Amino acid sequence: RKKARARRSVAHKYIRHFRTLEVDPTVLAELMAFNLETAQRYETSRNCPEAFYRSIYKSFREWGHHLVHHGIYSEFGERVESFVDGVERADWPQKQAYTDFLEQLNT
Repeated sequence: RKKARARRSVAHKYIRHFRTLEVDPTVLAELMAFNLETAQRYETSRNCPEAFYRSIYKSFREWGHHLVHHGIYSEFGERVESFVDGVERADWPQKQAYTDFLEQLNT
């Protein structure tokens, strides 16, 4: 067998599937957070292409909108801020966009 590949698209497919199943919003938010945090850990040990960072930013925005839409941002606020801090420490492209979106969420 070939070595397994890390595919963010597979995780995103399951998140979309769970949305259609109307999984509890808190459980889905937890899964979305886990996906982002895993990608952040993965990035530290790999040289990732620009598409990876764009995809993670899109997922981050979806997570933020999900949290606000379902009124559970207060439960995940620390994790959101922690994720953005990690993005800034790692000096990701678009790090300012993460900070700007975080400010929008906090208002």
